[in-house]
Amino acid sequence: MHHYIRRAALVLSSLLIFASSASAASKTDERDIRIPTAKTYAAVNDITKAIDEKRMTEATDIARALLNSSAPGTIDAALAYLLLAQIDSTQERYAEAIPNLEAALAINLFDPESTDRYVVGLANLYVETKQVDKAVALLKAFVAKTPHPSADMLYMYSVLLMQVGEGDEALVQAERLMRYDLKPKKEYYQLAAACAQNVKYYDKACAYLERMIEMDPKNEMLWNQLVAMHYSAGELVAAIVSLERAQALGLLNAPVNNVTMVELYYNLERYPEAAKLLEKGLADKTLPDEQRFWEMLCLCYDQMGEPAKAMDLLKRASAQTKWSAIDTRMAERNYRAGHFDQVIVNLESALKKGGIDRLGDFWVLMASAALDLKDMKKAAYALDEAAKYPEATSKVERLRRTFAQIKAILENTA
Repeated sequence: MHHYIRRAALVLSSLLIFASSASAASKTDERDIRIPTAKTYAAVNDITKAIDEKRMTEATDIARALLNSSAPGTIDAALAYLLLAQIDSTQERYAEAIPNLEAALAINLFDPESTDRYVVGLANLYVETKQVDKAVALLKAFVAKTPHPSADMLYMYSVLLMQVGEGDEALVQAERLMRYDLKPKKEYYQLAAACAQNVKYYDKACAYLERMIEMDPKNEMLWNQLVAMHYSAGELVAAIVSLERAQALGLLNAPVNNVTMVELYYNLERYPEAAKLLEKGLADKTLPDEQRFWEMLCLCYDQMGEPAKAMDLLKRASAQTKWSAIDTRMAERNYRAGHFDQVIVNLESALKKGGIDRLGDFWVLMASAALDLKDMKKAAYALDEAAKYPEATSKVERLRRTFAQIKAILENTA
């Protein structure tokens, strides 16, 4: 993240070479205030050697001596501050590096390209020290007054704008970055797509992803992002088409992608296609063995007008799985069909498996089936259990009245 500091010595060396050439050309010309003195050139060499040899204390002493011997507001002072920032950053002492780099930039004698690079570096230091807002403010001010900020700066600025919730401006800067080259880099497209998604401009985001896929058609990550982007936009058909395109290239064939395809077909209410995938996936284990997939397939059969298939599926699921909810679902269906004896069987199976949700409703259903079967002992027990749950109070009261009526009839006919 701090490559600008590591490159500082090279940049300074080039400036100093230029300085020695300029002085050799004309010793009578007034010295350019942007050109370092010979002592700074020597200090850069000494500090660079000390850093390379891990003699950081010596490097710091040389840089401080240079600063103390340099007139304030000169390029020598600016470079001394920059060298101190380099030394601190090399040791990952980012908080200590910040005031030195701020001071170097405040002298305002670096050329535009170097200034741009050091501003990006200062922004990186702010980010490392958890001062993201300060980094954004720094870059915002610089970009506002600079006609052509560097690509590195615009990239970082856009990323940080997204982080602080300025998504629309992040997209503006990302698209500005895209215009820097006739053939923008893939990472610029990636940034623009992320920015567009962040502000829910899904059409733009998908367009950028499609372009990246043209550049790298075998990149599974990009295909995944495209499918997810269409899904987020509610464009389920487009998501299916993108997934099928990827699979035609031999990509996105992992179990998670099968899940996505099932969910897409199901949410589109294309139940025959969803059922076909669910049947295959549950049979050959290419879908995770999860309760929701069994229930989705059951609902697909219902929507397709095949209730017998739905019940057969639930029976298989009950025998193969540990989920009590499957048995509860069968009990509800059997109750609607008037198969009250099977309701009791299903509910007792659920009890053995445990983990029952909505126990109040569970015991109400048990009591209802028992009453229909005139099994008063089982009905009484189920009603007592149901009464333990406040959400079932009104149903229990109604069933107790039914219980009393049935009991009276049975006693009168005995």
